[in-house]
Amino acid sequence: MVDLDTLRRYADIVIRRACGFGTLAITTTMVGFAGEPGLSLRCGAVLFGLMAAILVIKAGTAPRSNYKRTELWLFLRKEPPALPPDRLQQLIGGVMADRCLWHAKVAAGIGAALFAFALLLRLAAGL
Repeated sequence: MVDLDTLRRYADIVIRRACGFGTLAITTTMVGFAGEPGLSLRCGAVLFGLMAAILVIKAGTAPRSNYKRTELWLFLRKEPPALPPDRLQQLIGGVMADRCLWHAKVAAGIGAALFAFALLLRLAAGL
């Protein structure tokens, strides 16, 4: 039987895989602007903000998304919880929404930190 902690762990794996690819793209973009460090940091801040916004949107749609079409369901197919389909929808959608919001907060924090570093760099260059 799959418990709630296992569902959260699987949801984190699914979301972190997607965020990892996004972070790779953001890092590559920032490296492309390495000649302008301030611009690179601001670009990273904006892109991490965009990642956070996408995660918030995904959190909003997760409760209504068909649970059988999620990556999380692929982890659970071997031993699906013995619950009715409507309860599974509520459980899986709720867990995905909760974890997406948590990851959105982390992405927003990284974006804010990058923006703060860009601001400090701009202030240091102006002194």
